[in-house]
Amino acid sequence: MKKTRVSMFRPLSEDELRVHTPVVISCSESRREVSAVQNIANKQIDRTFAFDKVFGPTSQQKELYDQAVSPIVNEVLEGYNCTIFAYGQTGTGKTYTMEGGAWKKNGEFPSDAGVIPRAVKQIFDILEAQNAEYNMKVTFLELYNEEITDLLALEENSKFIDDKSKKPIALMENGRGGVFVLRIFHALVPERGAREAGEINKSLLTLGRVINALVEHSGHIPYRDSKLTRLLRDSLGGKTKTCIIATVSPSIHCLEETLSTLDYAHRAKNIKNKPEAMAEKIERMELDSESKDKQLMELQELYNSQQLLTAELSDRLEKTEMLAVASCYFGLIIVYFFQVTLIFVIIRAQRRCSNECDDDYDEDGTMELAQIGAERTKNVLILMSDTGGGHRASAEAIRNAFQIEFGDEYRIFVKDVWKEYTGWPLNDLERSYKFMVKHVQLWKVAFHSTYPRWIHSFYLAAIAAYYAKEVEAGLMEYKPDIIISVHPLMQHIPLWVLKWQGLQKKVIFVTVITDLNSCHPTWFHPGVNRCYCPSQEVAKRALLDGLEESQIRVFGLPIRPSFARAVLSKDQLREELEMDPDLPAVLLMGGGEGMGPVKKTALALGESLFDKELGKPIGQLIIVCGRNKALASTLATEQWKIPVKVRGFETQMEKWMGACDCIITKAGPGTIAEALIRGLPIILNDYIPGQEKGNVPYVVDNGAGVFTRSPKETARIVTEWFSTNRDELKIMSENALKLAQPEAVFNIVKDIHELACQRGPLANIPYMLTSSFTTLI
Repeated sequence: MKKTRVSMFRPLSEDELRVHTPVVISCSESRREVSAVQNIANKQIDRTFAFDKVFGPTSQQKELYDQAVSPIVNEVLEGYNCTIFAYGQTGTGKTYTMEGGAWKKNGEFPSDAGVIPRAVKQIFDILEAQNAEYNMKVTFLELYNEEITDLLALEENSKFIDDKSKKPIALMENGRGGVFVLRIFHALVPERGAREAGEINKSLLTLGRVINALVEHSGHIPYRDSKLTRLLRDSLGGKTKTCIIATVSPSIHCLEETLSTLDYAHRAKNIKNKPEAMAEKIERMELDSESKDKQLMELQELYNSQQLLTAELSDRLEKTEMLAVASCYFGLIIVYFFQVTLIFVIIRAQRRCSNECDDDYDEDGTMELAQIGAERTKNVLILMSDTGGGHRASAEAIRNAFQIEFGDEYRIFVKDVWKEYTGWPLNDLERSYKFMVKHVQLWKVAFHSTYPRWIHSFYLAAIAAYYAKEVEAGLMEYKPDIIISVHPLMQHIPLWVLKWQGLQKKVIFVTVITDLNSCHPTWFHPGVNRCYCPSQEVAKRALLDGLEESQIRVFGLPIRPSFARAVLSKDQLREELEMDPDLPAVLLMGGGEGMGPVKKTALALGESLFDKELGKPIGQLIIVCGRNKALASTLATEQWKIPVKVRGFETQMEKWMGACDCIITKAGPGTIAEALIRGLPIILNDYIPGQEKGNVPYVVDNGAGVFTRSPKETARIVTEWFSTNRDELKIMSENALKLAQPEAVFNIVKDIHELACQRGPLANIPYMLTSSFTTLI
């Protein structure tokens, strides 16, 4: 007998008898069958289940034990692993069947003792009769709320669950699960250790799926989906003899659950176990051990010889690597020397061309063009690249601010000149950046290895020389009066091209830094007219990199103008966005590309913001997934206990931020600046090494937020803010507003306009109309 199925019926309770609850399940102990009555609640049910043993409502504990359990216990002493477990819904008598009733005060063995005390008694009686020496280990695990408690462990290592909310019936059937494990080792058999039990899942749903998969001989058995099924893995489909006791209720109110229990227990019979005695297994293990000892000695000798060979090869390799590194550096020096030589040749040629072209223009023609330039609309070219969402967002913010402040006085172009006009590697920056950010160590190496000025200057100079004509063509197409760079790789190359063409003093060139607190040195070039820094820390870095104080302005980070304008009140915004008007709200951001641990954080918040004692939510959640459509679809199908709204790429962030009480985001500078304007306390959950690393202390040290990568810790902080720690939330909101610079983008465009006015009408004409660009057409 490899697997035994037993059905155990409990009688109707006193409450059920008092209200005359109909009995819908019948059993036949002689035929060993359980049947469901027909025509119950307009359902046509006519099902019969066969079992190895059936015990009706009048059966006693001793009958069940003697007929179904005692044979299993005897096989334990023969060396087999055996499992007995009760399966059924809460209230059907699982605990009573396994543990029995209360013990008598005089210590007498009770007549209604359950399976566990009877099995222990039987084992000790047999061992005493055999006068044999055995080692025994007992584990009693309680499974409650997905946690395991060893009830027999030392007091300091165990947990006592004082559940006072339960009614008296909970003393016998309390919705928890118990696993009593008894391990017996003969004195001649060495103990090999015991497998640790895992945590138990919330329900027996996975157990049912495992049984179905085993019956259908599925290629994949989902043992790992539940820690309960991991615990019972060997018992269900391994080398263990198993007895399944299906406990059921005859009540009409439990019909669906009873049928489910009977069905699973019935199907479990088709699972094939292969019981194996431990003595046979140990004997095979000892034989295998002898042969493996010989193999181990041979492998040890081989390993020792390989170690000697490896040491010799390592010495040779070290010398070879030193030569290779030296050769590499020598090669780089030659390449850089060639690049610098090439750059000087090109510069001299361009200057000669520029001087010749200047001689061809007379004063009258220049004055005529100056008058035309004073009257026409000025062109502004904003250089950016989609390496992250912040550069385009800043470019669009500047464009909108120009239109709001000056109307048609400026014609604005937002362009990625690299992508549209040059070749590799400049035209592939977007794809390369996304790849390296996903493999963050690659980005970390790329960022820091190009940090020294002598490295990135030579590299960018070589690229400028190679793509000079392409960049020149891109600039000539838009004929800019003003060039605004919002990208760290958009300074050096355009400025060198303008210088070679003699246009650097004719076109206004400004840099708007979009990294909040730490940035790459390629942002800084002494040839710019203005460098707009978002913080004092970045301004200090600009001074160290050769810029003058007169070139630097600290206005803040340019964000969309809608954040600087008055918005509706929080109550009005929540009504417009169809949010709960009373619950505090947390905004979870995934960035423009939906990056960050969004899903895990959302699920943790969904659990922690639901008060189990009150039975209601204490907060609501807004999730912005960016362009990650798969993430948005997954989260939208989740079953949430709290009010949740899932959004994709959002264009009205000023409204969502205005309607929320705090925000969770990675350390992107744009999102941080927007959150500060709305006075939102910030939980930073990640950052990109390099340019975003400094944003973390900027927020934390100024008391506007906290940093943690743990979704559970994030959920805990939000829960405290929404319940017991409202004062901290208020203080952080006030600190955030102190850091906010909502007028930054307007201050930037006004300063650029003043620069243009200071240059006079001649400066407002692109020099390409009067100089070397004309000669190249």
